[in-house]
Amino acid sequence: MKRLISFLLCLFALTISAQTPLTADGLAAFIPTATGGGGGGGNPFALVDHGVAHADSPATATVTLNTTGAKLIVAVLSSFSDSSPTFTDSGGNTWTIGTEYSASFGNVRIAYCINPSGTGAGHTFSWTDTYIALCVTAWSYSGGTVTHEAETGSNNGGSGFTTIQPGSQTPGGNNRLFVAGLGGFNSGGNPIPLTIDSSFVTDSSFQDFDGAYQAVGAFYLLQTTSAAKNPTVTSATAGTTGGVVMDSFY
Repeated sequence: MKRLISFLLCLFALTISAQTPLTADGLAAFIPTATGGGGGGGNPFALVDHGVAHADSPATATVTLNTTGAKLIVAVLSSFSDSSPTFTDSGGNTWTIGTEYSASFGNVRIAYCINPSGTGAGHTFSWTDTYIALCVTAWSYSGGTVTHEAETGSNNGGSGFTTIQPGSQTPGGNNRLFVAGLGGFNSGGNPIPLTIDSSFVTDSSFQDFDGAYQAVGAFYLLQTTSAAKNPTVTSATAGTTGGVVMDSFY
């Protein structure tokens, strides 16, 4: 009987030694199973690169970016004239004009391209028009296929403004990218410093070139929880004319 008990004890010891602490019965159930996901549900958009350029009348303005990994490219185009813009890029992409608003000498458009071709270092974006300025932003996206959701815009009807809003947008869900843009002109020949509220980030702005004070401002918001947005853009200089536009993506 003693020999049988000794044999069983030895067999039990050998069984236990063959298991590691992380795989032993009773402990494996406490090891969390790996799951997919976005690291806590953060916004799937991320800024890849951005740039700003301007040109005199008539001329071509060019922005050069590294768009490696970009799934969406958005351009804010500001011009003195109201002619149809000739906007192209080195990837030969087709551009969709989103929101477009015009005022006396202060015209603004948003152009965008989803799943662009020719991405990488040295990706150029060119626009030819009269007294122009442009901001271009490139975005990566981890959520699948980018979709354009909504657009709003307004202008000041040719009179000077201090503040201006594009109009309210209520997204249909979480994790949106809002891009707002302002195009303006100051007839008094004064610089046009631009600011924005509602948690938007000023990506880039340009004003005061060659004696013609054509302004462009690009602003964005990475929104994780759905909420209506109608940001206020403020010009620190009186007598500015122009328009403000806003498009959203998911």
